Amino acid sequence: MKRRDLTDLSKAWVYDIEAENWDTFILGALCRADGTGPSEVYTWRTERDFVKRLLSLEGVLWAFNGGRYDTLWLCEQLKRQHVEHAEVPSDGEERVIFGAEIFASSARVTLVRIGERLDVRDICALVPGMSLGEAAELAGMAKTRSGLPCNCGEGCGGYCSHSRKMTREAQKLLASYCENDCRVGAGVLRRIMGYAREHKIDVKGTIGSTAWKFMASRADVKKADWTRHDYQFCRRGYHGGRCQVFLTSLERGVHDDINSCYPAALNETALPVGARRTLFGLEARRALELGQPGIYDAEVCTPLETYLPVLPWKDDAQRLHYPVGTYRGTWAGNELVYAFSTGVELRQVVKAIVWEGAEPVLRAPMQHIWQLRDEAKRAGDPIHRWLKFMANAPTGKLAQHPEHEQIVMSSDPTVAYCKGGRDCLFGCSEKCGKYRPLGWKSGLWVKDVWRIPAHGHVHWAAYLTASARVKLHRQAVADGQGGRTVAYCDTDSLFLAEPRSANMGPGLGQWSRVDAFVWFEALAPKTYRYWSLGDKEDEKPHEVVRSKGILAPVWNDLVSHVTMSWSQGVKQLRSAALTGERLFERRTLTRTMRHDSLHYGDRVVGPDGRTYPRTLQGEVWHGW
Repeated sequence: MKRRDLTDLSKAWVYDIEAENWDTFILGALCRADGTGPSEVYTWRTERDFVKRLLSLEGVLWAFNGGRYDTLWLCEQLKRQHVEHAEVPSDGEERVIFGAEIFASSARVTLVRIGERLDVRDICALVPGMSLGEAAELAGMAKTRSGLPCNCGEGCGGYCSHSRKMTREAQKLLASYCENDCRVGAGVLRRIMGYAREHKIDVKGTIGSTAWKFMASRADVKKADWTRHDYQFCRRGYHGGRCQVFLTSLERGVHDDINSCYPAALNETALPVGARRTLFGLEARRALELGQPGIYDAEVCTPLETYLPVLPWKDDAQRLHYPVGTYRGTWAGNELVYAFSTGVELRQVVKAIVWEGAEPVLRAPMQHIWQLRDEAKRAGDPIHRWLKFMANAPTGKLAQHPEHEQIVMSSDPTVAYCKGGRDCLFGCSEKCGKYRPLGWKSGLWVKDVWRIPAHGHVHWAAYLTASARVKLHRQAVADGQGGRTVAYCDTDSLFLAEPRSANMGPGLGQWSRVDAFVWFEALAPKTYRYWSLGDKEDEKPHEVVRSKGILAPVWNDLVSHVTMSWSQGVKQLRSAALTGERLFERRTLTRTMRHDSLHYGDRVVGPDGRTYPRTLQGEVWHGW
């Protein structure tokens, strides 16, 4: 299928729905994305007609946060109405294959392709990390409130008042609110697409694809070329960010952040380029000792008394550890070279894939994006927030997994499907390349696909994330105390008992002071609380609580192991397909923070309240 030009909004629309209890349709709105023509609003009585209208469109249909909500409703309607299209094989006999192809990224559906006519996309895939109100500022617009009261106590913004039995006056308020959301979504698209045309940015369906296309075209980066074996080896050298607790509590300290961690890495890091070779044994060791850029499988020894080890290591469950002692792993050459400067010993190199040289390949396009961002920021143009996402996205795109699921919707089991059991010639390993049902009543079929993407330069991702971890470690030990004044770290931030003076400033990749704090406490990585003193002398301390995966966490609930629940939103597509008949079903989330007072991730608490690293055998150095 020929790829659509997403910047051309002449055949693009934006839709939105409002529902009762999150999963029962009340009304929907539709408007043209190019800003011409009136909106069309339908009440709950015409849900089927609304779907019919949407499916009569040709081009691109957008929704804000559609991949987590509105698009799932549309998928349910496609299943109910058995919307299908036909393909004509070479023998000329028409045969129904499927009604839609569904593309998902993480928990979000990014694209539903309905034949050759219509693509259904999510605006949030292009504008990640923003609410509709924040995104509206890009277009100089404002998101309105529905004016309906919140009675549930969960801060839902009035969604709990949505009802099919609401008064006519309330329906008018809701219809106006829905229309405005459509117009704001269309305004956001016009702003982004207009800016992209002006600056020759080729917009793809997601911010990651858009950012990578921009950088690759300007740096003349070729398509990734790997054998499967070499790719899998180099992927083992890719480790994510670093998040650890070092002090379980701290009375007073400061919180510092890197100014744009991954854009700085893209700007600074020399990446392996040129012809690659595979080396073994002494030849591989010699390449590492000479500093040749590459990915190395090596055995190293981190001294037992090291408080803040440098090198990450993954277990079979892909959990990240920073051990001491002797162990074997796979790392990027730049991280190994830094580790040796901190006292890590090299025992042997088993294998390496090395390149001819290293260059900061992505520096020029990164600086181009940063210049656009600075110009917009100085001009007071909110588009600088979108450009910040553009700058952050390429690193993750380089590390995109080659494994993904291909999902199709069909009411006709004539698709080539896996029968399983004794009928499967492969022992039902689910690796036969055929479709299998995703749930037995969902109407979805899925098969596993392994394909290295064109942007799959995973060795570059390994070098970039290694560069970010090295920068973090340098700052953590910059006071000469081996990291013992660090309370907590995330990849781009440090909570410190003593302020740092090295590499502090406003520049890209430098460190800046976020705030000072008192009474820091941590229950686990990604779960902590402190009282921020702010950046003004007369500002009163205010509580900051963070806990990954928990909405609006309350510290006392976290400490007391209280089970917290939320009933906002609907289930993810895969979860809904596996657990029931409906693809659009309200979800209930429960979370409980189980705190282990002895173990903090891969570190163990000592009698002095500090956490200490362990060997891979679980032993702890008792020299505290």
